[in-house]
Formats: sequence, C-alpha cells, structure tokens
Amino acid sequence: MYVDRAKWLFCYGTLRDDAMYERITKARAKPGVPARLDGWRQLDIPGTTYTGVVPSRISDQVDGELRLVEVLGYWNLLDAYEGDEYERVHCSVRTATRRHPAFVYQYRRSE
Repeated sequence: MYVDRAKWLFCYGTLRDDAMYERITKARAKPGVPARLDGWRQLDIPGTTYTGVVPSRISDQVDGELRLVEVLGYWNLLDAYEGDEYERVHCSVRTATRRHPAFVYQYRRSE
C-alpha cells in the first residue's frame, strides 16, 4: 500500500469510462481532464481486449485523462481491479496548462 497521498490517476483505457470507474469505487465519477503522458507507449496485450502502457522513448506519448481519486481507500479498489498484470507507479503528465504528479497503472511485461 502506498503512503503517498497523490490524488491524480492518469487513465488511458477502461478507467476513462465513468461507469467503469463508478462500478469499481462505488463513487460518482467526476469529469476527467485531458492529459498526455510523455515517454511512454501504449501496447495491445495479446489475447485480451485491453491495453497497457510501458516506459518508452522520450518521443513517445500516450493520450488519456487525469482523474481525481478523492478517497485514499479507492486506491486499494483500483489496485484490485487492475490485478497482478499492472503496477501503480508515479508519473508526470501534462495538461493544457501544467504538469501534474500522478499515478499510472504500468503493464508488467512477461519477457
């Protein structure tokens, strides 16, 4: 469990969907803020319908949105949803106006 109190989650896949976020957290989803994650790339995961992100070249980027995670306990629910295939890691994303510290769920590659 993270002691860090970061409140922003960079969403690039299913967590961008308000209904999915609400189903996981049992809380009303607030609108996300368009954002970009630089130096990462999004990849298809073989045999699934979902994607993951991994660190990459500095010129790569992933479009998504920032979602405010207002209750610390929601992180445990989101971690459980993402499962062992993903790891919550710190990142820095940019919006139209500034950079934000956030978390992103990084795909754990099995190489």
